[in-house]
Amino acid sequence: MESKKVAAPVVVPAEIRELGRQIEQWRSSRPHRMPMPEPLWTLAANLAAQYGVAQVSRFLRLDYYSLKERIQPEERHWITVSESRSSGPTFIELPSLTAPAAALVCNPHGGSWC
Repeated sequence: MESKKVAAPVVVPAEIRELGRQIEQWRSSRPHRMPMPEPLWTLAANLAAQYGVAQVSRFLRLDYYSLKERIQPEERHWITVSESRSSGPTFIELPSLTAPAAALVCNPHGGSWC
């Protein structure tokens, strides 16, 4: 008999839950298809900069890319492809690795992982 894996309950920070309540209140009282007010987007963007765009957009049921665009460039913790290509090649000197089996793998196509 297979045992079913039960997912751990998701812990959502109180700030995100509170904003979620505000957004749900706005959604229930808005005229159909009216854009969300900028103050709510600003609060969501601030939380996304702190907790991550994916987590905040998923819980608040906001469009990931719309939320990502509203994060201030200085609050972003990643480099976009256009930013990385605008200044030309960059070389980083790394200290020598003590473990001979260690390797550093980077995405050469402007991805966000290295």
